[in-house]
Amino acid sequence: MNLARLFAVLWRSAVGLLLLGALGLGALVLADSTRDPDAIAAAVRQAFTERRLGDANGFDYANGRELSHFSECIGLSTAISKDSEPPLWFSLTSPALLWTAPIPMCRTLQDEVAGTPTSRYYAYSRYWHGYRLLTEPVLSRFSYATLQWLCAGLLAIATLGFALAAIRGTNSMQPLAAIGAVLLTTETAFLFMTPTHAVSFSVLLGAAALVLHLAGDADDRADRLFPPVFLLGAAYNFFDFLYNPDLMMFLAGWGYLVTRLGREPPATGRALAQAIALQMASVAGYVAMWVLKWMLVYAGGLIYGATPWLPADHVNRWLAGGEHGYLPFAATLALIRQSIATPQTALLMGASILGYAIALLLALRQGRAYAVLALGGLWLAPLAIVEVKAGHTIMHAPFTWRLLPWAAAMTAAAALAVLRRAEPIRRPSAAR
Repeated sequence: MNLARLFAVLWRSAVGLLLLGALGLGALVLADSTRDPDAIAAAVRQAFTERRLGDANGFDYANGRELSHFSECIGLSTAISKDSEPPLWFSLTSPALLWTAPIPMCRTLQDEVAGTPTSRYYAYSRYWHGYRLLTEPVLSRFSYATLQWLCAGLLAIATLGFALAAIRGTNSMQPLAAIGAVLLTTETAFLFMTPTHAVSFSVLLGAAALVLHLAGDADDRADRLFPPVFLLGAAYNFFDFLYNPDLMMFLAGWGYLVTRLGREPPATGRALAQAIALQMASVAGYVAMWVLKWMLVYAGGLIYGATPWLPADHVNRWLAGGEHGYLPFAATLALIRQSIATPQTALLMGASILGYAIALLLALRQGRAYAVLALGGLWLAPLAIVEVKAGHTIMHAPFTWRLLPWAAAMTAAAALAVLRRAEPIRRPSAAR
């Protein structure tokens, strides 16, 4: 990439990020200012009565996995707040109930909506997220059950969109089988029970489907894909709670690479390098949006005369070598332990590894091992990010582990699909 192209990529990415941040903040201010705190509180009380916010500790369980309502209860405490701050400053600070262990966050919220508050509000400005664009307008008019069913529909649409894009990108049905296996063996199909997870994961799958579409219609100049992939990473951060940025990275690279597998070894190596570069572009967008959000909070503090806030302490506890020290590969091992914690996910991981091994052996006979090995290269950058944020990965392994089952299944599916492809897919537009 020459300097002119690099400048164009950086310029488009920067302008797009600013526009995306302004759009996201504007939409959040609108959602916050038009919410009905009393109606939302009533919907939350009903949800607790119906046990839709988990057990006494705020957990539901599906396929042997826990589904935490912690982030729901944090976000809902903001939604019921009657703070009289100016709308912009309210959205930036995201006032939330202070959670103090050992009392569960959802118990704190339950006390608040029952009229027996046991906590106080504080500025939770390190997290202002786009899931409120859905939760606040829905709960201002409907029940929590309605919100969950809407999330189920959103997840279904996003999953179907990703499956269709993956089938088109690989020109095979293997991705459909892989996605079905993941849904059957993990808690993914039940994420609708926890709307913050459901919204975040739907955006992730939607972004992955869009990368597949863009990569399939693009020529071999991967730099043209950097700005949109960067912005997809930024958009994902707006809806994400630091759940699965590593899986976002993997799927971004996977989507690009599978549209180019089946070429000669030199082209496969080049495609892998470009896929890894796109992975880094996606996580760069993710981080850039987070930095932009922090800068907006800091600037808002200066405008409204509040104490400016910087997230140094919180970042420190997420990172390798932060508050918890660092043991090399401990974060990766934590995810592996989660991946074999139940018989069904252990079976999924074993089947995925076996499928990949069989594909590699057959590819060696066909002289096409480069393409299968390239798929393994897609793991390097996501696992590096897992280790970089080792503190967060280990603390929240029950949901950060999703990288492994999804990546393993999609790797095996693509490896098996490679064996069927003698030539790369040519779209009609590319052939002309």
